[in-house]
Amino acid sequence: MPTSRLRDGLPVAPGALPFLGHLPYAYRLLPFILRRAGGAVGPVYWISLGFDQYVLVCTGSEAVEILRSKSFSSGHLATLAPLVAGESLLGRDGDAHRHVRAAMNGPFLPRGLGASTVGPMMAERLTALVAGWARGGKVRVVPAIQEAALEIIFRTIGVDPTLLDEWRSRYRTLLLANLGTKPSFPGSPAWRAARAKTWIDARLLENVARVRGAPADGSLLSLLAASRDDEGRPLSDKELVDNLRLLVLGGHETISATMAWIAITLGCRPDLWSALRAEAGPGTEVPGSPQAARAFPFAEALFREIVRLHPPFGLITRRCEEPFVLHGKTIPPGAVVGVDLWGASRDPAVFEAPDELRPARWLGRTAPPAPLELSQFGAGPHFCLGYHLAWLEAVQFTVALARGLGPAGRPVVRGGRLPTPVFLPTEHPPAGTIVEFPQDGR
Repeated sequence: MPTSRLRDGLPVAPGALPFLGHLPYAYRLLPFILRRAGGAVGPVYWISLGFDQYVLVCTGSEAVEILRSKSFSSGHLATLAPLVAGESLLGRDGDAHRHVRAAMNGPFLPRGLGASTVGPMMAERLTALVAGWARGGKVRVVPAIQEAALEIIFRTIGVDPTLLDEWRSRYRTLLLANLGTKPSFPGSPAWRAARAKTWIDARLLENVARVRGAPADGSLLSLLAASRDDEGRPLSDKELVDNLRLLVLGGHETISATMAWIAITLGCRPDLWSALRAEAGPGTEVPGSPQAARAFPFAEALFREIVRLHPPFGLITRRCEEPFVLHGKTIPPGAVVGVDLWGASRDPAVFEAPDELRPARWLGRTAPPAPLELSQFGAGPHFCLGYHLAWLEAVQFTVALARGLGPAGRPVVRGGRLPTPVFLPTEHPPAGTIVEFPQDGR
């Protein structure tokens, strides 16, 4: 396949359309376009997002080092999505990032989660979710899990359960900010998103003020409000509000996709379902803490394989601040670089039979996963703050499925095959995918 042209001395991936670039392929084919381009023009190449917007894709396991390098920053994210990022961890680097990260880290570690009320709350909600599916006999799994995950994350930040519908509506409107439409006038997407942000921030600030003036209650919000960085400095109200707003956006979209893939995969693989049922055994209890969740290694292994094969963010972007050499190519300063996590997650040098789902590759290990094996959650200072929370929620959900459907129940995907993923805005199964729950063993 010939190289169409060069940009700053580096190849542009073949197949770009006039004006629209590679964007029309992104919704359903993005990882396949990246794999094909890498094979044609090498491990460093440009893709066009249309209208003269380019991202320099870097592939291979070596590319993950970009996420650790001081030659790259995340500041461009605050510029691209100011309504979403604000002064959150997403778009901060250096001392400002270290301060917020150090202050927020404790409540999200296994010890912090074990001391909070988050685990039992999630276990209760996920148990009820699966019980409802069993009674109904079938479910459109993606929207059902999205709603449950959104409710869970709202409850972690102190949202009144009677106001959940209003919060959902406001967050959907805020997501209009991701459409990239900057002109703001009454009724426009940007105008509506800004108004939604104002409403959300005002209520988050009310919740923060409430917990700051009350005794600690073990909730995640209470723990964050009381947390301090390494120098004893607390988070300001604005820092806390901006990160809580981002927590909701990141804490339900990504984990809901992972849990949906778990349900769908189990519905297509009776062998995996049998192994999970054997591990879960009888009973209805779901682990309420990280310590209890470790008793289910197969459920954890399934989570790790699903995330490896379906990383919610297949490309993580950084901005190059100074010349950086990768694969013998110099990345120019100012370039927005996309680290290809789809490629890193399926690197045959790291994972045997990388395109196959093999939970056994994670079993019987005494060492924790290596940084490269966790690259789906990022690396370096911006490694996903909610990693342990996502791990706990996914294991809880998997155990809830195994124990909540009864000894004769099982998930079955209508059609019998894994659906083709959707890759924007994050990777997820198609919204119309139906999982059924026969109770007769057939």
